[in-house]
Amino acid sequence: MKPLFLPGFLAVGLMLTPIAHAQDAPPVNADAILRELDTIEQRQKQTLASARQMAISQLRSAAVSPSAAAALYADAVEAVDFEGKPNKGAAFADWKSGMGDALRSSDFQTVILLHLRYLVLSLERAGSDKPELFISPSLAYANDLIQTENSFLDLKKKQAEKPANERAQRDKEITQKVLNAKKDLLDKSISDGVFTRWLRLQQWLPKGDTWELTPGNLAGILEKNVRTVMRTVKDPGLVQTWDLEMKVLADRATSGRLDFLAADFNTMVRPKMIFSRANDMILLGQTNRAANDIYILVKTYPQHPDFSKWVVKLREILKPAAPAEAAAPQSVSTPGTNP
Repeated sequence: MKPLFLPGFLAVGLMLTPIAHAQDAPPVNADAILRELDTIEQRQKQTLASARQMAISQLRSAAVSPSAAAALYADAVEAVDFEGKPNKGAAFADWKSGMGDALRSSDFQTVILLHLRYLVLSLERAGSDKPELFISPSLAYANDLIQTENSFLDLKKKQAEKPANERAQRDKEITQKVLNAKKDLLDKSISDGVFTRWLRLQQWLPKGDTWELTPGNLAGILEKNVRTVMRTVKDPGLVQTWDLEMKVLADRATSGRLDFLAADFNTMVRPKMIFSRANDMILLGQTNRAANDIYILVKTYPQHPDFSKWVVKLREILKPAAPAEAAAPQSVSTPGTNP
């Protein structure tokens, strides 16, 4: 079949048609549109703020009761982990039945409560421009976290020592579920948590460079949430945060509850922390205390990898300030002559 060709005038007309139609619209009322745009933006901000506050209220209400926290956790798991699955209702019922004893245990509920508490604290921090207001709540949370971590370390140790029988096997299964919950709720970022995904809270969480996002990271909480802010205001309590962290690690190292031995802590980890504490002492104007601590480090741990760093800092502290250069005398010009 021969190809068909349109008459020349018709082909030109078809080609020109889009050009003829591509004309601008009449002038818009820019002032009116901009005013309406401001209104829409303001309404959108209010809607988001209201949704954020509702989420915080829901989480805070559940965080005051262990049973309420467990119930909200189950709702979140159902919505996140079982949504879209075949036979969702039956699958969730099986999960809840299998989790029954563990979900009702005080250890499991403590993990949920800590997660909720830290999530609320994080949401409130993101909505505030006063980080100093979150020093005390972060320290209070850190102290409760320390107690919980210690109880879990003891729980694992006791569970391993129990005799093998039916009751022990049941307790072991519950303990494992509790430890799995701890891993999900305390050892991972709240941005990936089940409550955050369920309520879509990611947009309201603070940035990870200024706030610790992992509820179980004691070192990060003390450094980002507490020390960083204390340094800006030169809070004297800054030194005590190092003492707290070192005491926690020392207790766990000597009791065999850390992955590294007590000797490793005493010869490697603790000296590093003492040096960091000394730097904060200098910031607070406690130069003599800092010099004494670093001097002891230099004498006690000459084989430490940071030895050279310590020596440089100690020399910097002890070196007398260079005298100010005397100002050059100004020549007095004789009237009628060039200076």
